[in-house]
Amino acid sequence: MNVIGALSPAKVSELQAMDGKAHDEESQDTIIRLQMDVVVFALSVDYTRIATLKLSDRVDDRHYRFVGNSESFHDVSHRDGPMPEESHRLTDRHYAEHFKYFLDALAAVNTPTGPLIDQGAAIWVNQQANGDHDYGPLPYIIGGSAKGFFKQGQYIDIGERTPNCRLLNTFLAASGVRKADGSPTEDFGEASLPKKVQTEVMA
Repeated sequence: MNVIGALSPAKVSELQAMDGKAHDEESQDTIIRLQMDVVVFALSVDYTRIATLKLSDRVDDRHYRFVGNSESFHDVSHRDGPMPEESHRLTDRHYAEHFKYFLDALAAVNTPTGPLIDQGAAIWVNQQANGDHDYGPLPYIIGGSAKGFFKQGQYIDIGERTPNCRLLNTFLAASGVRKADGSPTEDFGEASLPKKVQTEVMA
């Protein structure tokens, strides 16, 4: 796949305007969306076929001014500050709006075999499940079908303590990484963990 394109002069100007503002809280949302624009562009011209965009630092000290909150998001995740549950919910919604922006941008790019979003998948996942540093239940949101590999439009409960390596094996299989005999890769992850792919999410 190779779609010829370029970032618009206006978009380039926006990127240049953000130079030196990486730690400016008021610029964070603009920077996030500009980074997404660059990722979509890189994928659309086949510069790369995989990208990772990590939002915020490991400890998210950004302040989201929802419902009178004055605490950092890290503190809100530990249920500090006024109405922390509502503030956390609104922050999650805020990030979901960013993810929708990314999905819409992928869907707007046409390729010879359909919208760019369905040539692969965009996956949103958090570093931890909650402020207690638990790893389950950890939601994965998958946008795009990976050429029909993934089910669409469903909420699927695969169990709170299912090892992440099973979904990671599934993502490898969706991207075409296979064993020598052509069967799906199912052995990625720590040796002691149960492997195989997560068939529940496969079409």
